[in-house]
This record gives sequence, C-alpha cells and structure tokens, in this order.
Amino acid sequence: SELAQIGITAFEKERISIWFSNWSHESTASREKLKELSRSPKEIIQLFKSSISKIDTEVWSAVDILLWFFEETISKEDASSIYSHVVNHFELLVHPTNEVKSKYDWLAEKQQTSESDLSLIKLMLQLLNHPLSWVRAAAKNSIELLSLSETELVLKGLIEESLNGTYSGHIKESLKLLKAYVKEYPEIFCKLFDEGFIKIDADFKERCDFKGLYTYKEIGEFLSKKGYTSFYEKIIESIPDSIVEQKEVAFDEEQFDSIQWQIESLNDEKLLNGEFCKQIISILDKQLSGLSKEDIEKSDDYLRRSYSESGFYNGRLEDIMDFCINKAIMIRVDKNNINTIAKILIND
Repeated sequence: SELAQIGITAFEKERISIWFSNWSHESTASREKLKELSRSPKEIIQLFKSSISKIDTEVWSAVDILLWFFEETISKEDASSIYSHVVNHFELLVHPTNEVKSKYDWLAEKQQTSESDLSLIKLMLQLLNHPLSWVRAAAKNSIELLSLSETELVLKGLIEESLNGTYSGHIKESLKLLKAYVKEYPEIFCKLFDEGFIKIDADFKERCDFKGLYTYKEIGEFLSKKGYTSFYEKIIESIPDSIVEQKEVAFDEEQFDSIQWQIESLNDEKLLNGEFCKQIISILDKQLSGLSKEDIEKSDDYLRRSYSESGFYNGRLEDIMDFCINKAIMIRVDKNNINTIAKILIND
C-alpha cells in the first residue's frame, strides 16, 4: 500500500535497517505499523524486495524478522512449507558429515508424520527434562498457557508421547499433566477416545510402561465416576485376570543397584519370574545403545557441571533405570496385583 511504501522510504531516509530490531522505540513502533499494513506474505515480499536485495547482515537474522512480518497472515500450508525448508537447511547448521547429519534425521521423519503444531507440543514436552530448571519451568508454563486455547492439541501431544513405547525423560511430568488436564477437560479426552485417537488394542501394553498404564487406569476410574465408563472398561479389558508362576527369583545384577530396592520389593511379593529378569536386562541394553552405564553417568556429571546454576537435576541414568523396571514389569501385571505394583513403583 502507499502508506507502507512511505514507511519503507522513511527507514531508508534515516538509514535505519528494517532487519535490525535494536535501534530505538520509534523504529520498533514504525516496524509494528508496517506489519499492521501488510495483508499477505506476497504483499510483504513485494514491499520489501528492494530492501531484501540489499541485506548486509546475517541472512538468518533477516529471515527471523521476515517471519515475524508473516506471522499474522501466513497460511497453514505456507507454514508447513517453511518448516520443511528449515528441516532441509539443518545440514548447513552442522558439520556436513553423514554421521553428524544422521543425528537430525528424526526431524525429517517427524515432519513427514506429524502435524507441525503437534510437533511443537512435543518439543515443549521434551524441554520438561532440560537440565536448566528455568527452562523446565518455562516449558511447563507454556504448555499450561497453550492448554487454555488449544486443549485438544495439548492432550493429543501428551497422549502420543505416553504411548510411543520408548524411553523419554519427560514422561513422568507428561503423565502428571495428562491426568490434570483430563480432570479439567474430561469431555475433550472422551471425544478423542470416541474418535479413535486413543487405541486400546492388542498392542496397547507394548506402547506404554507401567506408569502409563496405571495413569490411564486412574483416568478411567475418574471418568467412570463422571458417568463415562467406556474408557475404563477398555483399560481393564487390556489387563489379564491373573498371571501364573508366582515365586521369588534370584536377581542381583550390580548394574541395577539404583533400583534394587524396588526389584526386591516386587520379589518379596512373588511378582517376578525368569522372563522379567531377561526383559529388564534386554531393555537396559537397548536404552544404552552400545554405551556403558558408566558412560551415561559421566554424561550426567558433565551436564551437572555445565549447568551448575540449574538446581537439582536427576540426569538421564535415573530416568532410564526407572523406565527399564516399569517396562519390564508389564509382563507380570494382572488385575489382582496392579495396585500392589503401583505402591512399589509409583512414589510421586
């Protein structure tokens, strides 16, 4: 528009770059006004094309400002396209070796299989396990604020993360949030279940660990009190009536010393068997991915030293060991012992 062009000319006359955001209150206010006058990304590009060709700063800095101009007018399709380009450009941000680039393959995979908005929720959930306490608090606060306007999206992210069948350091906090949001928004959770987003099928127990199963059981009990029984009935249906071979086993592996008291407590209740022992060792080997337990401990110590201002930080090893026992015990859970197991494994 004519007014927008006058604004661009004013920036040029005063020799102030549109692509820097730290000039003065006046230039910031003028930039805000230009944003209000811009009606579409195409119009913005047309307006700024001359200025873009003269950029004398880091391109990514200019892109950041340009995306800021876009944020009120960009379509969902264009946003997805930009996200795809960002994923492709990751190879420019890391050393261009196959080994290093392969670490970021999950970004491309996530981009192909997930909605961009849902991926953002999952990123916030990952930050719930960040070494810095203020980052963890900020991530939780962002999720809580987002849940006020995008409740269904947040619930979807929490549900998918709790049923992905793999270890994640943030799962404990995610399950707490899920339970809290279901109590606040039960009708949305029930809607997702009725629409088939939550699948309680033959693979259900493979896709969650014990804490996840027990959280869903508690959610089902809560919903039943509200008059919605379908979810609880499916959860209970997925749990065997009883298991056979109840006896104590000899299991004293040094690598499990941090959770030995839980193993012994389960053993005292005659809830373990030889298959459990094989499972927990196999799960730990898979989680370590060729590393030793000592390697993970060194990594945790390094993170604590690097983020000395972070406050209390458990580290990954404690979470990995917790996941191992909660995953391995799934083969021993039945309707009669589930509450006993919960008293031993769930102590928050």
